[in-house]
Amino acid sequence: MYRSGFLMVFSAAILAASSLAFAAGAEISVSGQGEAAVVPDIAKIHFSITARADKSEEAARESARLHAEVVSALNAAGFSEKEIFTTLFRVEPEYQYSEQTRQRERKGYSSRQMLWVKTEDFSKIGNIIDAILTSGAAEINDIQYSSSRIDFMRKRALSDAIRRVREDAETLAREAGGSLGELIEISTPCQDGPGIIEAVRFGGAQVQAQQVPEEIIVRVSVSCRWRFVK
Repeated sequence: MYRSGFLMVFSAAILAASSLAFAAGAEISVSGQGEAAVVPDIAKIHFSITARADKSEEAARESARLHAEVVSALNAAGFSEKEIFTTLFRVEPEYQYSEQTRQRERKGYSSRQMLWVKTEDFSKIGNIIDAILTSGAAEINDIQYSSSRIDFMRKRALSDAIRRVREDAETLAREAGGSLGELIEISTPCQDGPGIIEAVRFGGAQVQAQQVPEEIIVRVSVSCRWRFVK
């Protein structure tokens, strides 16, 4: 399922040598945005584990113990260890300000892990969240919804944007008494994780249904420059 649309925010410039004659190097520049919508079919549940202790090795051991508890709870919910991914593991000192010494003093160490679980079955999201939270070891950070068709829909949005940008450029050239020449430049900015929607910090299966977005909007921007032929 998809729908496509186009949002035009264009700036057109026909560069002239004077108010009476067009320069040989005159150009037409048009920028625009295209969009396409797709139903999400992937959910990533991001969560974190934090442990504190007086010594760094104790904090690391406690973090490992808590990690094992979470993995065990997720295993019971039907997920294998291969489906549980760790993106960060860090142990660092913690400090607090002392009124007596008027300096920061080390009060111990903390260990933090960032993990995520992916599922394509949205009916399992509530079970995943409950397994993580009831283990008592972790906190849900956010849920990211995406689609296996994101790349395809981004290309569709690009095609639509380019077609519409060219149509506007041709109109500008025609109304200016000329025509569109060769394409000089075309560009689109890089985008990280297009169309991802996040639902932050929710903690129970009972709110699962109202958190899942009906669709993901993939938006792209395109800028083009053509030679203006008089």
